[in-house]
Amino acid sequence: MSIEEIHKAGAGQFMRADEFERAGIKLIDNTPQEIADAVQEMAEMVGGMSMPNHQEKFWADWPRSLDSVYGYPLHGEIRMRIGRKFLAQYENWQATVKQLASIGGLP
Repeated sequence: MSIEEIHKAGAGQFMRADEFERAGIKLIDNTPQEIADAVQEMAEMVGGMSMPNHQEKFWADWPRSLDSVYGYPLHGEIRMRIGRKFLAQYENWQATVKQLASIGGLP
C-alpha cells in the first residue's frame, strides 16, 4: 500500500489483524530476503557501524498523528526502524508524505 492508501484506510492506527481484515487489507509477511537485510542492518548497528540518516529523515518528515477525540498525540518518541534497503525501494515516500501534509491529508 502507498502512504496515501494507508492514510485513507486509517490503517496507520490499526493495532490488530482483525482491523485490517475489516478494512479489506491483506497482511503480507516479509520475504526471507527482507528479513535477512533487516537482521544484517541490525547487526551492523549493534556493532557500532554508523547508519545513514534515512531513518531520521523519514521520521522527521512523517506527520504526528493526533487522537481524533481528545487531540492528544497518539505516540511519543518513535523508536521503530525501517530497514534501509526496504526504505530505499520506496524512494517516493518523501514526496507523498509532504504532499499529504500540505493538503491536510495527514494530521
